[in-house]
Amino acid sequence: MPIPNTIYGLSHFSSDQIKALAHALEAEELNPYTIYKQRPDALPERELEDVIKKMSPEEASDIVPDSFSGEKGIEIVSSLSLRQLEKIGSDGDPILKETIKISLEKAIEKKPGDFNLQKILNYINNSPAWQ
Repeated sequence: MPIPNTIYGLSHFSSDQIKALAHALEAEELNPYTIYKQRPDALPERELEDVIKKMSPEEASDIVPDSFSGEKGIEIVSSLSLRQLEKIGSDGDPILKETIKISLEKAIEKKPGDFNLQKILNYINNSPAWQ
């Protein structure tokens, strides 16, 4: 089952629908991480940070903006690396970038002293690609 080659290909589905699709792929002995890389908000809680950290910058650029909503969005933005953010910034998808900025604000409100979040904020505030 090919995944549409668009950042918004899986945005029409809820996290629960994405989970059901991933389970259907597993039942057919197919790798569900193809879907989870675009919609990491559907990942099991214990795997989220690890999957985000292992994503290539190109894969991170394909995360569907809807993934950044709620608590999982805070976890996702907290797990992004500067290399991933550089690629997202250079790809120039304005909706994804604004969604990440909003999630970052929420994450900083929740964890004001978090060094990694401050590093991400500093990068985004000073990078021309993010302006």
